[in-house]
Amino acid sequence: MSIMKGKLRRSAVVVAFSLGAFQALSLVGANVASAVVTTNCSFTGGILTLGINAGTTTTISQDTAKNVLVDGVKTDTLAASTCATAPAANVGNTTTINITGPAGVSATNETLIIVTDDRDFTAPTATSISWGTINWTVNLGDTGVNPPGDTFTVDNSTNTDDGVETDWGVNGVDLSGDGDLDVTLAGVETSTDITGLGTVALTGDTVNAGGTTITGAAYATAISASTSSSRRAGSSPFSWAQRLASVRLATLSLR
Repeated sequence: MSIMKGKLRRSAVVVAFSLGAFQALSLVGANVASAVVTTNCSFTGGILTLGINAGTTTTISQDTAKNVLVDGVKTDTLAASTCATAPAANVGNTTTINITGPAGVSATNETLIIVTDDRDFTAPTATSISWGTINWTVNLGDTGVNPPGDTFTVDNSTNTDDGVETDWGVNGVDLSGDGDLDVTLAGVETSTDITGLGTVALTGDTVNAGGTTITGAAYATAISASTSSSRRAGSSPFSWAQRLASVRLATLSLR
């Protein structure tokens, strides 16, 4: 049995079955802790390169001027002198963002979060942001046998837009479903997508784990999908509908 495209929606719950392997999705929260970028940091020729510390969580977001923020700080004002860049990296002057975890086999777990809403704007309006044509290369390293391993998260949790789609596939992630491969991934053992709250009675957001022409075939490992715990007053109950590509047994749990 083959389902051609995987979708996770809020509208209803659908489970696709097949003989063979299985893929599971569960609802989880995200643990966010401040990280210190120390191993390397440079910005030259439109390429921002960041190395993140072992055992930390790093969050990349934007401010109102579309500056790239690393844990809420512009790249030209990071505390560590080796990480200060001039000028500050922003969506207009940045073509590539390379992010790496500790080199070699590491006993620590690192987490990278890419924010796709405007929470760090001076006056946030709970809408999606654009990362333009920036190409992201993420390699969090080799965790070895220390679960849950290194984690990559797309976080759109404060957004109230409807119809926002994130596409995941073997080639990487399209952050906004616009047909552009934004993020390529390596060294990631756990993947998480935190969607926005949406609007009552409208379409809500979509997490596509089944791949697209740009992202390739279905994402190779399970994706944990969740919505923000701070639901807006009056919003409808949250549920996921799931279809997965290829011959997989799809299971789903709500927590």
